[in-house]
Amino acid sequence: MGGNNSKEQKLCRAIERVDWKNWKLPYEQMVQGVKIDSKELCKISTNKKLWLLLRDVSAELSTDKDDYALLMKGAIILLRTKKFYSAIQTKNLRTLDPIFKGCLSKQAHVAAAALEALENVVQYQVEADGNRNRKAQKKGRSEFFKQGGSKTLIESLKLYGKWAAEKSNSGQFEAKDEKKKNTVTSLTHSVFRAAELCLKVVGLLLCEPKNSTSLKSVIELRKLLQPHGPLILSLLRNASVEVRRQAIKVTCGMILTSSNKEAQAFQGTALTQGIVLWVLYLCVDPTDTNIKHTNFFDKNLLTDLRILFGLLADQNQSISNLMRKILPGSLISQKTYDLRKIYKFDFPAKLLEGISPQSIRWGRYDRGDLQQKATDWDLVMRALNGNAETARLIWNSKFKL
Repeated sequence: MGGNNSKEQKLCRAIERVDWKNWKLPYEQMVQGVKIDSKELCKISTNKKLWLLLRDVSAELSTDKDDYALLMKGAIILLRTKKFYSAIQTKNLRTLDPIFKGCLSKQAHVAAAALEALENVVQYQVEADGNRNRKAQKKGRSEFFKQGGSKTLIESLKLYGKWAAEKSNSGQFEAKDEKKKNTVTSLTHSVFRAAELCLKVVGLLLCEPKNSTSLKSVIELRKLLQPHGPLILSLLRNASVEVRRQAIKVTCGMILTSSNKEAQAFQGTALTQGIVLWVLYLCVDPTDTNIKHTNFFDKNLLTDLRILFGLLADQNQSISNLMRKILPGSLISQKTYDLRKIYKFDFPAKLLEGISPQSIRWGRYDRGDLQQKATDWDLVMRALNGNAETARLIWNSKFKL
């Protein structure tokens, strides 16, 4: 463990001396005494055998119990230490099964803790310290796909995406009975948090490839997501700002990793669901006094929404025709932004596995086979939101919806 004698080291070290029968107290002390964002964690080399402890304890626990949430919170802390993370890839041991199990819990706070642990697996938090740790950065994401994490993630999204949509649509986030108020509010928060984290992990896998990410694995994940496209699109209108933020990223990722035919089908679904017009409506900068906007809108999402609108509208004739009927053509021909600067195609050549990058929109944007640049909807919407110097007739007999 080196010369470091911090509180974090002592609490993490105590976990190494227990077995599955007496794990709870040391875990409680670690979770209560260690901050997840502590810089000391990356200096601690925990024993890789702790994966065995995690496996043994999870086998004895039901995911319906609070103890499983405690186990997952402990895993989040340990994943920020060195040897524990690097031991994700252990021969003959499915290290991620305890986390996958928690992701499918029907208790929202348990699933949220497990999904946060999964986020740490695919998003590598330990600071690089020499070549060994740089190599370790590759292991988490490759093991996620190798151990079949995609199916678990989709099942969790089906459960908590649908649940979050139901709670959002009901408009009832608090109980009228004061005694039940805290319970209902806490449950709603946990459901939204689980949905947010699930979408966040999907978004990371689709839109932010690491040098260990296989293009084939990402496309397989998108194909598993495809039947649930309407659910993901509905989450763009969720009452939770963070759920909406992550749903935007997932929607962009689904378009980028689709073939042209698949992308057009998805864009068609967004059009028939009213999502295209909904996003267009939100892309025009709202005023603080407009209740319809402020209930569903966060100004920090403005740029992301406009990028999403560009991807929904690009290379789709039906949507392009609709936009020409709604917006002045002179605005749409304004300056453009380069998609390659926003979503970098960082898949290594050796992990393309025979798949041509040109078979998906992302690769074609990257190479410029489609339009290298897309309409700068940020500029368009700001122009729409401004005051015209002189009155101009936009509508005429040709423009009929």
